[in-house]
Amino acid sequence: MAWAGMRDTEEALIARLLVDPAAIPTLSGKLSASDFTDDRYGEAWSAMERLAASGRPIDLVTLRAEGVTLDDPTRYLSSLHTAPLDEYVSIIRRESFKSNVLSELGRLTQRVKVHDDPADIVNDVQKAVSGILADTGDAGDLVSLASVVEQESRGGLAYGMPGIDRHLQPAGPGDVVIVAARPSIGKTALAWNVAEAWAFESPVPVLFVSLEMPASKLLKRALKHHDRSDLAAFNLTIYDQPRATTALVRAQAARLRLRHGGVRGIVVDYLGLLKDTTGGDSENLRVSRMSSEIKAISREFECPTLLLSQLNRQAEYRRDPRPRLSDLRDSGAIEQDADVVLGLYRPDRSDPTLEVRCLKNRDGLADWETNLEFDLDGQTVGGGG
Repeated sequence: MAWAGMRDTEEALIARLLVDPAAIPTLSGKLSASDFTDDRYGEAWSAMERLAASGRPIDLVTLRAEGVTLDDPTRYLSSLHTAPLDEYVSIIRRESFKSNVLSELGRLTQRVKVHDDPADIVNDVQKAVSGILADTGDAGDLVSLASVVEQESRGGLAYGMPGIDRHLQPAGPGDVVIVAARPSIGKTALAWNVAEAWAFESPVPVLFVSLEMPASKLLKRALKHHDRSDLAAFNLTIYDQPRATTALVRAQAARLRLRHGGVRGIVVDYLGLLKDTTGGDSENLRVSRMSSEIKAISREFECPTLLLSQLNRQAEYRRDPRPRLSDLRDSGAIEQDADVVLGLYRPDRSDPTLEVRCLKNRDGLADWETNLEFDLDGQTVGGGG
């Protein structure tokens, strides 16, 4: 729509609201002053919101007292259509969105020109896309109780191991589950089992981000327990990228959502190997940033994320080396961002018994333990009792 046409629409909206100011609260939060192409009408809208919030009358005189001077907009009323006010708001929001997208693309073009590292370019593109997507919704975070009940009724994702499922509620949208252990204990094996449970006959894919192990090795593990023809039942996509960043993880999740309509779950193996394009910070700050970004990704894509993490070496020298929450490597932010933290332990690397200890459970009981069976040959984890 041409600028002149938008000016007419904006003026028509302000005129209607002067006649029916009781409608202003119903539109509050759906519009902002920045959505208007004509600053006068943007200022008028802001002033109307302030007046309505304070319970004062709204007319040309009170708007003038707020510093807003308009031509007499009532002269347009005779030519207005009887479309609902939401229709005018929709037009203004749509054109504002298109204008913001074009501006963001222009800024992105300039940033791309000065980058040499493809990772930096991908990071900028993803930030631009995330900003654009965030602008598609109405302002504010108010959610009706009915919508929350509807979302919760869909249920979460079980972990596929009775020994864990007996204690933990299914993982829900936005949940971050940390599985922490020292090297060679069974983190990847457990993560793969969870990924298979989430991906089995799923209508949308599970994203398995493998930074440590190539996809071919994961496939060999899977083939020790499944026929090749059976693997088609698992809607699982492996992102085999040893230099992945959180921006790249978000980009792959966005690709899957675009192609398939959603992402069922994300598994990241593991946090310590995620790269950070910012650089220059301590390891503690880097891990803190990675942890918070994983939490944001989980909420953005409305799916649970299973995130593997290392435990500090000091745990091995204690009288009781079993994992504690304080053993999470490099950052307490991991503990803060996680909804569930599970610590894994095997007293003897040749012992097939894998101890699972719940170190944190935001929505239920913690401090429980269960034993799973670790297949030393196939490198997979059994469900336990």
